Amino acid sequence: MAAAGAILAPIGAAGAHTSLSSTDPGPAAVVTVVPQQVTLTFAASLLPEDASVTVTGPDGVQYQTETVVSGRQVSTVLRGLGPAGLYSVNYAVRSDDGHLLRDSYGFLYAPVGGIALR
Repeated sequence: MAAAGAILAPIGAAGAHTSLSSTDPGPAAVVTVVPQQVTLTFAASLLPEDASVTVTGPDGVQYQTETVVSGRQVSTVLRGLGPAGLYSVNYAVRSDDGHLLRDSYGFLYAPVGGIALR
């Protein structure tokens, strides 16, 4: 269970000049329906250079499509999700002052009755 707590909690940022304000789904969220996308909102505007969001399932498969940056938000549409379990959201963004922020968090996919709901 300690390993689950480690992946669900956000990891410290590496010297960035912006900060993560909100996420959908959020860190440690339990989702029962497959989200359409993952969206991260930051305190400062972002540059599209170096922006990436990956969503990796417990099966090691990545479920994201392309990364889109719009103002203070970065998002990716999901291609569904795989098996129930922990999903890792890894991201890298460059704030408008040029500093790179890399971090990750996790959410739990727990479909009702083990059946994926879309």
